[in-house]
Amino acid sequence: MLFELEIDKEFVNICYQIKAENKSEEDWALLESDDMFQSKNYVGGFEESEMEFCFSYFDKDRNEYWFQLPLHDVIQIAEGKKIKLILRQAKI
Repeated sequence: MLFELEIDKEFVNICYQIKAENKSEEDWALLESDDMFQSKNYVGGFEESEMEFCFSYFDKDRNEYWFQLPLHDVIQIAEGKKIKLILRQAKI
């Protein structure tokens, strides 16, 4: 099941933190971590195998959904541009 998530301030703040690090994809790959960024509804980090940031999103009922996006999109979100986030239900 896929659905589009409206980008909220919580995720914008995470994107801003990532942008502020001013690292390349190669730099992020060296720091690979699946939980480097954590907030109330998001947990994620950079995955070298995907060369993208991979996140879990937890809705109000604590259902988990997954999505990923490249560094370019993270920077776009931090700069206030609208990007569509397509989530899929986590398979546990």
